[in-house]
Amino acid sequence: LPLVLFDCQFDGVDWICDQASLRITICHLQRHWASFQIRATMTKAMLDNLENQISDKQQLPILGQLSIVDTDSNSLLGYNNTRRDYQPILTRPVRESVEAKVEKFQNKKTKLETTDEVNQSD
Repeated sequence: LPLVLFDCQFDGVDWICDQASLRITICHLQRHWASFQIRATMTKAMLDNLENQISDKQQLPILGQLSIVDTDSNSLLGYNNTRRDYQPILTRPVRESVEAKVEKFQNKKTKLETTDEVNQSD
């Protein structure tokens, strides 16, 4: 489950909030909530439509149990449960250094300049 910090209580702390900032935050959260509600409604309609197409009504999955797809609560919340082997930071692949990129760019620039000079002399 995600870490939720919006209702933390701190003894002896009175928060002073700017009214304009509160309105902006409320508006942002309302848009966010509305977007997810629309998606949830559309997804429910799609599930209902697909469930109506199942010929054997006894095998019909009940919303929330998802008997067709093997899932758990973490995957439903967007977490990936695939285990990865730990790779120490120093052994992980790295990109080229800035110096190497600059050198490569300079070599390319020099090559283009010599090509242009040869083309102009012809």
